[in-house]
Amino acid sequence: MLQQKSILLLCLFLFYFIDACHKKPDFLINVNRLSDRVAVFNCLDVSVTAVASSKGIIIIDTNRSPGIMKKIKEEIENIFGRNDFIYVINTHGHWDHCSGNQVFNTVEIVGHKNCSNYIKNSRINSPMKIWSLENRITKMREDLTLPEKTDDEVKFIKDNIAAWKIVLQDVKNEYFPSPPTITFNDTMTIYAGDLTIKMIFCGNAHTNNDIFIYIPEEKLVFTGDMFTDESRFGFSINKLVDVPRIISSMDKIIRDLNEIKFIIPGHGALFHGNAFIKLKQLLEEKHKLTGNRESIVKLLETWIEELETNLVVKKY
Repeated sequence: MLQQKSILLLCLFLFYFIDACHKKPDFLINVNRLSDRVAVFNCLDVSVTAVASSKGIIIIDTNRSPGIMKKIKEEIENIFGRNDFIYVINTHGHWDHCSGNQVFNTVEIVGHKNCSNYIKNSRINSPMKIWSLENRITKMREDLTLPEKTDDEVKFIKDNIAAWKIVLQDVKNEYFPSPPTITFNDTMTIYAGDLTIKMIFCGNAHTNNDIFIYIPEEKLVFTGDMFTDESRFGFSINKLVDVPRIISSMDKIIRDLNEIKFIIPGHGALFHGNAFIKLKQLLEEKHKLTGNRESIVKLLETWIEELETNLVVKKY
């Protein structure tokens, strides 16, 4: 009888110990489990995806700060019951998608070749960025004092304040740039046992280092900030954007996959795969309206190459 009580006490101790070790973050992380191998974690309207292959876990994008990404990493480890991370992939170099890279300091980070320089040259902890974050938190605190807020609205604002405070603290004290350690020019494929992770450069668009990522076995496409929803682009269509290359990249994905289950954008809700074809068609239509227009920036570039800058300013 004494032995049974001892075993029971031990079990209770282990239960509370494990529960304490896996303390829930004091801010909201939405989890969308797409399959046994894929889960999307959204915090502060930025998507982080974990892909659990037979070779190890691959992370796509790392959110706004190391502190946020550490909490998401804990959630990933808890859901999949493993921590064998093998790659981090950045869809592009904007700070809100790669500032958690440093959490994976023993893991290879993959991105377009331009992404590496982009991250190295981006100053995240600038006075302007710190002021912007402090101002955001102040405004949210002011929102809490407004009347007629529901309990859900109050909780949502408090969750966001808690998360943004972590981002601010990290930007002030913890952040350092962690650019890709493996880069590519046009395409790259990771063979991860039961899954294949394919990447393709989009060309100049939202940035000069945007990539599409797709997983044929799961019929998923990751678009980063190239598309913001089922009918909008994350870039303006003009002569500086390499629209033909974007369309060509999308055509390749459509041919390779035949069917797309979900599109996972960098921000906002997931949308269904048929939207990918519609977005391509919309892009083609918009490009026809601008394709024959001359770009003043391109013209200026040509003039500056042919003449001295001061002559260009004087003449034009």
